[in-house]
Amino acid sequence: MNKTRPSRMDHIRLEQTVAMHMPPPHFKERLSLIRSLLADMKDKAAPGDGPCLLVKDLSGKRLVRLREFMVVGADKTCELPLTCPYISRRHLRIFFKDGEWIVLDEHSTNGIYINGRKAHCALLNNGDIIQIGTVTLVFLTPSKQSGQPAGE
Repeated sequence: MNKTRPSRMDHIRLEQTVAMHMPPPHFKERLSLIRSLLADMKDKAAPGDGPCLLVKDLSGKRLVRLREFMVVGADKTCELPLTCPYISRRHLRIFFKDGEWIVLDEHSTNGIYINGRKAHCALLNNGDIIQIGTVTLVFLTPSKQSGQPAGE
Protein backbone atom coordinates (compact mmCIF):
# COMPACT_ATOMS: atom_id res chain seq x y z
CA MET A 1 0.00 0.00 0.00
CA ASN A 2 1.36 3.39 -1.00
CA LYS A 3 1.31 5.83 1.90
CA THR A 4 1.70 9.48 1.00
CA ARG A 5 2.03 12.31 3.41
CA PRO A 6 -0.77 14.86 3.44
CA SER A 7 0.12 17.95 1.47
CA ARG A 8 0.01 21.49 2.79
CA MET A 9 -3.21 22.01 0.81
CA ASP A 10 -4.76 18.98 2.55
CA HIS A 11 -4.00 20.60 5.91
CA ILE A 12 -5.44 23.94 4.79
CA ARG A 13 -8.64 22.27 3.52
CA LEU A 14 -9.01 20.38 6.79
CA GLU A 15 -8.53 23.57 8.83
CA GLN A 16 -11.11 25.40 6.70
CA THR A 17 -13.59 22.55 7.04
CA VAL A 18 -13.17 22.40 10.81
CA ALA A 19 -13.40 26.19 11.13
CA MET A 20 -16.58 26.28 9.05
CA HIS A 21 -18.32 23.88 11.45
CA MET A 22 -17.05 25.41 14.68
CA PRO A 23 -19.31 27.66 16.74
CA PRO A 24 -18.65 31.37 16.27
CA PRO A 25 -16.43 33.03 18.89
CA HIS A 26 -18.01 33.59 22.30
CA PHE A 27 -20.97 31.31 21.49
CA LYS A 28 -21.13 29.95 25.05
CA GLU A 29 -21.36 33.49 26.46
CA ARG A 30 -24.08 34.35 23.95
CA LEU A 31 -25.92 31.14 24.81
CA SER A 32 -26.02 32.03 28.50
CA LEU A 33 -27.19 35.55 27.61
CA ILE A 34 -29.95 34.12 25.41
CA ARG A 35 -31.03 31.73 28.17
CA SER A 36 -31.36 34.65 30.58
CA LEU A 37 -33.32 36.63 27.96
CA LEU A 38 -35.61 33.64 27.46
CA ALA A 39 -36.30 33.49 31.18
CA ASP A 40 -37.24 37.20 31.10
CA MET A 41 -39.42 36.88 27.98
CA LYS A 42 -41.29 33.62 28.72
CA ASP A 43 -44.11 35.42 30.50
CA LYS A 44 -44.60 37.81 27.57
CA ALA A 45 -45.37 35.01 25.08
CA ALA A 46 -48.90 33.83 25.83
CA PRO A 47 -49.54 30.13 25.04
CA GLY A 48 -52.22 30.92 22.44
CA ASP A 49 -50.09 33.38 20.49
CA GLY A 50 -48.27 30.83 18.32
CA PRO A 51 -44.60 30.59 17.37
CA CYS A 52 -42.40 33.67 17.55
CA LEU A 53 -38.81 34.85 17.36
CA LEU A 54 -37.02 36.53 20.21
CA VAL A 55 -34.88 39.10 18.40
CA LYS A 56 -31.79 40.46 20.18
CA ASP A 57 -29.95 43.20 18.29
CA LEU A 58 -28.37 46.60 18.91
CA SER A 59 -31.79 48.16 19.51
CA GLY A 60 -32.61 45.71 22.31
CA LYS A 61 -34.84 42.65 22.48
CA ARG A 62 -38.33 42.08 21.15
CA LEU A 63 -40.75 39.29 20.28
CA VAL A 64 -41.86 38.92 16.66
CA ARG A 65 -44.81 36.67 15.79
CA LEU A 66 -44.07 34.29 12.92
CA ARG A 67 -46.16 34.21 9.79
CA GLU A 68 -46.26 31.27 7.39
CA PHE A 69 -43.44 32.77 5.29
CA MET A 70 -40.99 35.48 6.38
CA VAL A 71 -37.83 36.91 4.86
CA VAL A 72 -35.24 38.32 7.25
CA GLY A 73 -32.58 40.74 6.07
CA ALA A 74 -31.25 44.27 5.84
CA ASP A 75 -33.70 45.31 3.11
CA LYS A 76 -36.60 47.41 4.45
CA THR A 77 -39.03 45.36 2.33
CA CYS A 78 -38.28 42.18 4.32
CA GLU A 79 -40.96 40.94 6.71
CA LEU A 80 -38.34 41.24 9.45
CA PRO A 81 -35.88 44.02 8.54
CA LEU A 82 -32.71 44.13 10.67
CA THR A 83 -29.89 46.64 10.88
CA CYS A 84 -26.44 45.09 10.99
CA PRO A 85 -23.47 45.53 8.63
CA TYR A 86 -23.00 41.74 8.46
CA ILE A 87 -26.53 40.94 7.30
CA SER A 88 -27.36 40.57 3.61
CA ARG A 89 -30.37 42.32 2.05
CA ARG A 90 -32.27 39.01 1.99
CA HIS A 91 -30.31 36.95 4.51
CA LEU A 92 -32.66 34.07 5.33
CA ARG A 93 -36.21 32.92 5.15
CA ILE A 94 -38.31 31.13 7.73
CA PHE A 95 -41.36 29.22 6.58
CA PHE A 96 -43.90 26.64 7.72
CA LYS A 97 -44.21 23.52 5.56
CA ASP A 98 -45.68 20.08 6.24
CA GLY A 99 -46.06 20.79 9.95
CA GLU A 100 -42.43 21.95 10.40
CA TRP A 101 -40.74 25.32 10.71
CA ILE A 102 -37.74 25.62 8.40
CA VAL A 103 -34.98 28.21 8.18
CA LEU A 104 -33.12 28.60 4.88
CA ASP A 105 -30.06 30.73 4.10
CA GLU A 106 -30.80 32.90 1.06
CA HIS A 107 -27.22 32.69 -0.27
CA SER A 108 -26.11 35.35 2.19
CA THR A 109 -22.51 36.56 2.31
CA ASN A 110 -21.83 35.59 5.94
CA GLY A 111 -24.19 32.64 6.35
CA ILE A 112 -26.27 31.57 9.33
CA TYR A 113 -25.46 29.62 12.47
CA ILE A 114 -28.03 27.36 14.11
CA ASN A 115 -27.15 26.54 17.72
CA GLY A 116 -23.53 27.47 17.02
CA ARG A 117 -23.10 25.43 13.83
CA LYS A 118 -22.95 26.87 10.35
CA ALA A 119 -25.95 25.71 8.33
CA HIS A 120 -27.66 26.32 5.02
CA CYS A 121 -31.05 24.86 5.97
CA ALA A 122 -32.50 23.44 9.20
CA LEU A 123 -35.71 22.33 10.85
CA LEU A 124 -36.41 24.57 13.83
CA ASN A 125 -37.16 23.28 17.31
CA ASN A 126 -38.27 25.23 20.34
CA GLY A 127 -35.35 27.22 21.75
CA ASP A 128 -33.11 26.99 18.66
CA ILE A 129 -30.71 29.92 18.35
CA ILE A 130 -30.17 31.47 14.91
CA GLN A 131 -27.14 33.75 14.69
CA ILE A 132 -26.81 36.16 11.75
CA GLY A 133 -24.13 38.78 12.03
CA THR A 134 -24.43 40.39 15.45
CA VAL A 135 -28.16 39.62 15.64
CA THR A 136 -29.50 36.64 17.58
CA LEU A 137 -32.89 35.11 16.87
CA VAL A 138 -34.40 32.50 19.19
CA PHE A 139 -37.23 30.33 17.86
CA LEU A 140 -39.99 29.92 20.46
CA THR A 141 -43.03 27.68 20.23
CA PRO A 142 -45.43 27.72 23.17
CA SER A 143 -45.56 24.24 24.66
CA LYS A 144 -49.33 23.89 24.25
CA GLN A 145 -49.20 24.85 20.57
CA SER A 146 -48.66 22.54 17.61
CA GLY A 147 -46.45 25.15 15.98
CA GLN A 148 -49.05 26.60 13.61
CA PRO A 149 -48.35 30.08 12.21
CA ALA A 150 -50.09 33.00 13.90
CA GLY A 151 -53.60 33.56 12.64
CA GLU A 152 -54.32 29.94 11.65
